[in-house]
Amino acid sequence: MALVRYIGSKPTKEDNVAHTKTVWPGPGTDREVPDGVAVELLKHPTVWQLVTEDMQRLTAPALGSEPEPPAMRFVHAKGDDNPVYALRDTENDEITDLTNMTDAELKAFARVNGIKADLRKRGDELKATIVATVIAATERPPEAKE
Repeated sequence: MALVRYIGSKPTKEDNVAHTKTVWPGPGTDREVPDGVAVELLKHPTVWQLVTEDMQRLTAPALGSEPEPPAMRFVHAKGDDNPVYALRDTENDEITDLTNMTDAELKAFARVNGIKADLRKRGDELKATIVATVIAATERPPEAKE
């Protein structure tokens, strides 16, 4: 048996590849499936991933506690020198330009970095959604004037 994690964006996901009727109740949930089924599911790396022992140990929440979302480590890279779809990594000050990324690369980038954007979008709309999500998570709105 293999432990497989659903990493897609749907609120629930039923195995529609091997048709085992296994259901994942949402992104980030794990289910044990036979090894042959895991091989088939893992042919779709944007939907499922294999959970290794280390991965399981590091991501398992403590009993009775909710897992904390990762802190947003990117900010919108504003300025004349940066493209519209540029994000700055606050840990190493590197600029990531989303402009030439494919939809698959954008979705993987968002998932890996905990950016909770609507990944059903495509192209420039997906890029704009990712940037808007980062802006919303990192910039405070101006205070209301009385």
